Amino acid sequence: MNSTLKKLLACGAFCVFVLHACGGAEAPPPANPAGLSGKAVPEAELLFAKAHVLWKGTEACSDPAKALEYLNEALRIEPDFTEARLWRGLALSQLQHWDDAIDDLTAAVRASPTPQAYAWRGLGFFRTGNYLGARRDLDRSISLNASQHRAWNFRGALNMAEGKIEAACADFSRGCSNGDCTGLDNTRTATLCR
Repeated sequence: MNSTLKKLLACGAFCVFVLHACGGAEAPPPANPAGLSGKAVPEAELLFAKAHVLWKGTEACSDPAKALEYLNEALRIEPDFTEARLWRGLALSQLQHWDDAIDDLTAAVRASPTPQAYAWRGLGFFRTGNYLGARRDLDRSISLNASQHRAWNFRGALNMAEGKIEAACADFSRGCSNGDCTGLDNTRTATLCR
């Protein structure tokens, strides 16, 4: 190999190394002062956030009609915003708009079959008296993530409604061990569970 060819190969290898090293670093993500996920149009996410705070960390919304207003607008802007559809299903359920609630919760489960989506659709079915559908979804939620409290407590309430006190107490106990003792505390106060 002549010296010119060796120099060209060495120079080429050096350039590849330098270009790769300089171009290999990822640019830092853009700042996100509003706390948006970037999964939906920012205006839709802001409306969702306004609705979401109305739940204040519970399953009961302090103003479901207002939440519904925000979520309807978010879904008008971003029709495929699954999280907004899921929460709108909860608001509709609380307002006793059963068919629309189940439609939204089912759409959310189909788009993103998460433990939370199954648990909340299970709650929706429970509220409508569809205990078979509720049990199926709550069992599915638990099978996907047994360390979350929500489905255990909802299934405990379902078991209580069906007169299965021992099973209800066991489910409330599991819900409590996963972070929410409300169901267990209430049944202990009523002397139904130990």
